[in-house]
Amino acid sequence: MEPRFGSGSLVLQGHAVAVSGEDEWHGLGTGAHWTDVTTAPAPGSGGHCGSAAVSPLRGLYGRSVSAAEERTGDTIHQTHRPQTHPVLEVVRPLLQVTKLSHSIQSAAVLRYLATGCYQLSVAQDHHINIGRSTFGKILKVFIPLLDRLLCRDAISLQMSRQQMQKSSVNFFTRYQLPRIVACLDGTYIRIQKPVNNSSVFFNRKGYYSLNSMVVCNDNMEIIAIEATHPGSCNDSFIWNHSSAREFLSTIINGHFVLANSGYALESFVLTPYRSAEIGTYQHTFNLRHARARNIVERTIGVLKSRFRCLQRCLKYEPLFCCMVVNVCCALHNICRRRNLIITEEFPFDDAQDTFDNNDVEGDDDGQPERDEIVQSLLV
Repeated sequence: MEPRFGSGSLVLQGHAVAVSGEDEWHGLGTGAHWTDVTTAPAPGSGGHCGSAAVSPLRGLYGRSVSAAEERTGDTIHQTHRPQTHPVLEVVRPLLQVTKLSHSIQSAAVLRYLATGCYQLSVAQDHHINIGRSTFGKILKVFIPLLDRLLCRDAISLQMSRQQMQKSSVNFFTRYQLPRIVACLDGTYIRIQKPVNNSSVFFNRKGYYSLNSMVVCNDNMEIIAIEATHPGSCNDSFIWNHSSAREFLSTIINGHFVLANSGYALESFVLTPYRSAEIGTYQHTFNLRHARARNIVERTIGVLKSRFRCLQRCLKYEPLFCCMVVNVCCALHNICRRRNLIITEEFPFDDAQDTFDNNDVEGDDDGQPERDEIVQSLLV
């Protein structure tokens, strides 16, 4: 059975992101339908995704879209095709006819995710100028729909033997570390002070946040995201209680996930040696480990650069912020698979987590495997 994420959250209850074995996301949403957005659960999630009430757009604006408005929206959408058009097609069957065209609504949502601003007009962007209250209602509809329909195929832990072999070869070619298939780390997503249980969201850096666990592959695609934990949670705690850990421990036999010293050494998780002396093979291993694990830091940096809303403070309730993070990760994967390059990367600022959690101790199950890799460096 495929894993589902979010069941181990401390405060946020039961948010789930489905995973799928499909490598491509074309044709998302075909055959999927719900009669009411407010009560429809994610498939197989037991209704957990719908725990926050969502107001559908039905009857929101009072009249249908005019032909001229629809043509204007289509023109805007064609400007960014093919990146935005498939995203709209995912949710279009579930949207109600309103005063604003679906194209303009989806363009406004995507622009918010990319910039963190709901009103920022440049050139022809004036077509997407929407009032704050109106945009808030649109966002409350689009984000849960994208979370349910887009994430289930765009974010997947399923790896075939060929995929693991390809990832292993790429890691070895670049960093001279064998049998590596993924990297693991965490990052803070700033949010406004929650109404309830605010203290648990206050992180060690002095602001309110979610602590999001990210697992990526060699292509900087995010194969697992766990954003349901508050900022006070430790990275290792989130990993130990995640479905991703349980799932990966059963499918990557003989392969490894790289993590910093804030995580415990396990039979399938490689962490660096502690206090390795310069000039030793343990130190050489640590250097290669750091270079290889840098890929997850770059992944987080690219994610936050592509979706600037994650750099700003998300001014929504924690569960909705979790959905925003999930959708951004799904869109990031789509961009990676389409080879859409971003030239400006956000500097990853959580590197000090490695040093703040040095007291994490493993059960030494992975010690023989790590020593074996070190011995291979002698050849």
